[in-house]
Amino acid sequence: MVQPNVTTSTTTPSSGPTQKQKTEEKLREYGVPTVRLEQDRLTDTMAAGLAMSLLGHVLFLKGQVPFPVMQMLKMPASQADSRASKKRQELLSSLDILSCHLQTTFTALSHAIASRMDSADPAATPGSVPSPPTQGSNFQQVYMMMILGPSVNAAKARVVLVVDGLEVKLLGERYDKPLTHATTGDISEQPTDNQSESDDSEEEHDDSDLEDSEEEEFNDESVSDEDALESDYETASESEETGSAPAPPLSRSPSPEQEQLRAAERLLSRTLANACAEDDGMQSELAPTQAHILLRAPRRFGHPSWTPRQMWTSSLEAILTDFLDESGINRKDPEVTGMGKQKVHKRGVKTEGVFVGCNSPTGRYHDAHPSQNQDEDDEMIWWSWNGKIAGFSDW
Repeated sequence: MVQPNVTTSTTTPSSGPTQKQKTEEKLREYGVPTVRLEQDRLTDTMAAGLAMSLLGHVLFLKGQVPFPVMQMLKMPASQADSRASKKRQELLSSLDILSCHLQTTFTALSHAIASRMDSADPAATPGSVPSPPTQGSNFQQVYMMMILGPSVNAAKARVVLVVDGLEVKLLGERYDKPLTHATTGDISEQPTDNQSESDDSEEEHDDSDLEDSEEEEFNDESVSDEDALESDYETASESEETGSAPAPPLSRSPSPEQEQLRAAERLLSRTLANACAEDDGMQSELAPTQAHILLRAPRRFGHPSWTPRQMWTSSLEAILTDFLDESGINRKDPEVTGMGKQKVHKRGVKTEGVFVGCNSPTGRYHDAHPSQNQDEDDEMIWWSWNGKIAGFSDW
């Protein structure tokens, strides 16, 4: 498994820059803390995990929690009925809910952007097959904004997460693997007698399961953990009575993607720590306030936990554009855009941010307004998470 790191080339001779210098240059690739992962794409799971990790760091660095979030998860509550304990539990519960929602949020975002790209394809007509994606077309740059303050318009701090190289695809489609006509588990063309009997048995078992599920779906939507454990115990007992060996326990070892996510989270932590050590970090003491989570997505994006905020889109787009220009993430031609001219520094809260990229950079900033040939649903607007996250200082 390839571990993520911030270097992308081999060590140069001693006459050139050292490994430490190259690492520092890579960290300063843009004007914000930069995390470059050594992998071809950023999946929705990776994006969701890094977003939650960054939010935890932001809450602690901005003085919204007395201890790091991961440390608070392991700390026992001293008094369950105390005011501080209730605030702590409410915050941790909100973060847990947000973590669950983000797992499907980036999946829905990936699908919405892929649909937007598909509708923008001039060769795409109703009933036709979409043209094959070009190099880098199924990797896009997406943005999430975390605002601390009593409201979005009264921000005390703003942090932008730039995810460059998010894998976008329609639900049920895979662009990274060629289509094949071979079936899975294709051992032989003609089934044996034992296989035919096994298939008939499985069909009867499936029919029985279907009837049982139809009767149970009106009672419980899913089996609880307690019922699952009881069912496993009964299955094991039946196996012992019939003389067959019980099924081996499921492996609890992390998957390769989980290991990559953990390594990426550690790299993000080190990057933010190095930025704080150089007086260029996000650390600042703010009074406990609310945290607003915003996401930039097409109007066609749909998720029950997110609400479209058309009224905020104009101001948030201006904030995002200024941030991308000033940090160097949105690289443009000076002759076209007029970059290089002295900018007028605006008053107000400074917009901070973190850039997370991979080996498939896009470097694209998609305009908020669709072209004349595009559908209104392709317009990029901002969405707010429906949950509530409130900081606290008591302990």
